[in-house]
Amino acid sequence: MIVDKVPWVNHDGCPIFAIDVDATGSRVATCGQDNKVRIWNAQAMLIEAKELDTSVPRCLATLADTGAINIARFSRTGSLLATGSDAQIVCIYELRAGPARAMFGVSDTANLENWTQVRQLCGHKNNIVDLAWSPDGRSLASASLDNLVIIWDVASGHRVHTIDAHQGFVKGVAWDPFNMYLATQGENDGVYVWRVGDWERPVAHFEEGVTTNPTAGFHSRLGWSPDGQLLAATNGYHQPKHLSPIVARSDWKSSYSLVGHANSVVVAKFSPVFVHPRNSSDPDELTTIVALGSTDKRFTVWLHGEPQPVTCGSKFFKAGITDIAWSPDGNALFACSYDGTVATVQFKEGELGRRASPAKVEALISRLYAGNTHGNAGGNLTPSLAIAQLRAGGAGAAHARGIPGGPPPAASAALAARLQPAGTTTTLLRAPPPAGDATVAGGGGSGSAAGSVTGAAPGGPRRLTPTPIGATAAAMGTGALGGGGGGSGSGGVAPGPGVGPPLNAPTGASPPAKRARIMPTPTGATAAAAAAPHAAAPAGAPAPAAAAAATLPAAMPSGGGCGGGYGGGSGGGAGPSLLLRPPAVAALVTHSVEAAPSHGLPPPGGEPPSVVTLRVENGRKHDARGCPVAAVRCSRGSVDAWSDLLPGSVVALTGSGHYLAAATNEGELQVYSLAGRRLLPPIQLGSPVAFMASDMPGGRALTQPSKGGRDPGWLLLCVTCDGMLRLWDLCAGKRVLEASCAPLLAGRPGTAFSTVRLSLSGVPVVVTSCGRAYSYHSDLAMWVRLADAGAPPTPHATAGLPFAAAGQQGDLARLAAEAARQQGQQGVTGSAGSRGRAAGPGGTAAAGLAQLATNAGEALQRERSQLEANIACCLALGSPAEYKRWLMTYVRKISADGDTARLREVLDELRDPFVHVGVGGSGGGDTVLGHSRALLVREVMREAARNKANVALVQEMADLDSENELRAQQPRGDPLGPATLSYG
Repeated sequence: MIVDKVPWVNHDGCPIFAIDVDATGSRVATCGQDNKVRIWNAQAMLIEAKELDTSVPRCLATLADTGAINIARFSRTGSLLATGSDAQIVCIYELRAGPARAMFGVSDTANLENWTQVRQLCGHKNNIVDLAWSPDGRSLASASLDNLVIIWDVASGHRVHTIDAHQGFVKGVAWDPFNMYLATQGENDGVYVWRVGDWERPVAHFEEGVTTNPTAGFHSRLGWSPDGQLLAATNGYHQPKHLSPIVARSDWKSSYSLVGHANSVVVAKFSPVFVHPRNSSDPDELTTIVALGSTDKRFTVWLHGEPQPVTCGSKFFKAGITDIAWSPDGNALFACSYDGTVATVQFKEGELGRRASPAKVEALISRLYAGNTHGNAGGNLTPSLAIAQLRAGGAGAAHARGIPGGPPPAASAALAARLQPAGTTTTLLRAPPPAGDATVAGGGGSGSAAGSVTGAAPGGPRRLTPTPIGATAAAMGTGALGGGGGGSGSGGVAPGPGVGPPLNAPTGASPPAKRARIMPTPTGATAAAAAAPHAAAPAGAPAPAAAAAATLPAAMPSGGGCGGGYGGGSGGGAGPSLLLRPPAVAALVTHSVEAAPSHGLPPPGGEPPSVVTLRVENGRKHDARGCPVAAVRCSRGSVDAWSDLLPGSVVALTGSGHYLAAATNEGELQVYSLAGRRLLPPIQLGSPVAFMASDMPGGRALTQPSKGGRDPGWLLLCVTCDGMLRLWDLCAGKRVLEASCAPLLAGRPGTAFSTVRLSLSGVPVVVTSCGRAYSYHSDLAMWVRLADAGAPPTPHATAGLPFAAAGQQGDLARLAAEAARQQGQQGVTGSAGSRGRAAGPGGTAAAGLAQLATNAGEALQRERSQLEANIACCLALGSPAEYKRWLMTYVRKISADGDTARLREVLDELRDPFVHVGVGGSGGGDTVLGHSRALLVREVMREAARNKANVALVQEMADLDSENELRAQQPRGDPLGPATLSYG
């Protein structure tokens, strides 16, 4: 096998969240936190000759969104690409003929392929984390952290059905290859299986082992086997092991689990091909191959029916794996990571078993389905490159130039031969990994040989010869994930010996300059230093770029002329001090909201009457002075409603069911009504907008009133690049809050903001790139920290423990999940854009549950402190459901421990609203976040009474309540005096 890390496949240092290969095997799509999708030439990634050929392009297209893109998936035909992002919108792109469009204001190379956005699907209220195409390409399923799965009709863009059975975050969705079932996986309520077309009631609900993982990842991407008989679930856990349960279609129960990863399994992908079992004498028996990726930074490849993995890869990545993809011929495996890199593994013929012939595959499908293969797009399960080639039209000329218009019509065996030419002894040339040793343990049945790096002819490339898993421990190092190849054993995967020497072991050949790694400029560098060229950069290599999430130097050079961005002016003097990176100017910026028909917009025929879309085209028009202006156009469905022109270029849009707002790169903000009226004069912010948000994302009302009793949907939040946060109530026309974000960045070089938004109660919240979440406490007039994914974990950490009640998702749980996703970069500290905190000895913070302090007193104090912090955070956020949950969890804890001192304080704070700040909140009133103080006191006393050690305290409080009730019943003038409240 050939293993590789291709340094030019990256997102400028930002984490990569997903990877996918199109149906032709010639394009690879990646997406990440830089708000972009990049489409790469797979041939240049896999074939050395193509990579060395300067006439063969590497990046074919770059597509942009307004939020971090979490998922990108090609349709089965390869002509459509769907993406889902933090902007809560599903975008669908189509590959069309004609010249490609360059992205205005973006430094990426010009697009070589014309990927055109044809649909925007709006309906989710939270981040979209997974997508699944139906086999026929007519439908698309999207999974979101708003607890919903939406089924879309791609042709019309209409919503077919919304699945709301999940009671927490939905983190994975997978479509049966025969279009009969759809599987969805939630974070805390297991896997649901739905019959396609009958979405009202699930066919099966599987919870065993997939609802108790204490270290849940940001997504759980499950997968079907190519025959549709097995479903590999993710996020499995059976203390103390992480696993992937394999669910059989026959009874929807787990027949077995793949065990061995040291942290959460977040993705499971079956190879599209069938092979013959290595230990079977039956020529008609076929089996499948599945690859797992985990946040423990490792991947494993398994043959169905074998107790140990065929191949285990470790030390390829510095942070957890986020996604895995197979090539259509099953010969190549791609994996991406939070550290912003991509690894490829190419298998030689027979390494994963002897490939089944198309006749054998057809015979298997006929036995399983008796010819009923409704929905299978290709008509069979073997890779079909001919269909994609016919759709590519004129791809032959493009292919001759190395542009992947689809491989020439040939059998998959020919493609495999091109990936690894027969009889060659050289492989792809790779530079040494930047840190650690990339290790692959490959199982090959009998026999073993020590791993080695062999040199080719002088000046030639180097290759890695992996060591079979069957090698003895004495011949191996340490630290890799190991397993047996074909013999007997205990089964599963366990941390074990490493294999072979490091990839950078000395050889007689040195890598040529093309593999020289270009290191990003450190964040703290001056603008001049950042612009300095790198001596090691080869000709034609991409320029080094700082990560999109990185903070900027204290001063930024100003632009000149009109419309050139903030800080313009003819003098060319220094601009203001910028703490946050200004957003890039895109040629097209869009935002959609849902609004009632009463907003004066004419509903078009045949279109949903509530979707309003604001589209802005930058750079296409100029005013009388020759300065660029942005063309603003609002439409409802396919009917234009109104238009406007704004000076400069629009870099940010937001809106609600009441208003739309546009911010320009010149620091100007314009607010419109949905009918197009300018509600306010242009607001001069003094700096470009870095983040902008409404309290009604997508135009939907909040599930609870805004803090202060304001009408939801009128709040507008802006964070400018100079670090100032401003919050307005547009209905009242008043400023609600103005504060500096500088304290969140002070003393933390390289830290940046990844998310800025409003909580469900209208409180500004910020999530930073180092895995911390903050909110602004208006009473204290200070920022307070709500979550820290890098803190020592406890059983009551909020990360991975969402709270769902009456369809609501708690703000604290959402913030903890967002912070945990940022902490996925914690293992990367040396390159721009990672900006994560260094991991402890156990890797990710979530994995630290196994490393809780052995000192019982210290562990107890840490647990209490976490619960106390959760209660305070819920009060700061104004999250009533989560407040009640964490309060009662804390009370149960201290009651069970017999901690009467803390119990007395809790009861005092709940009974007397003026005693001091604590669990009862600040200020007076008979309620705390809508909960009756009296009822809360009763529930606390009921829990306290469960422990005999608290009986005296409970009796004392009960006596006080009886005395107070008696005083309250006394008439005026009674000898006892007027009725008053008395608390011990």
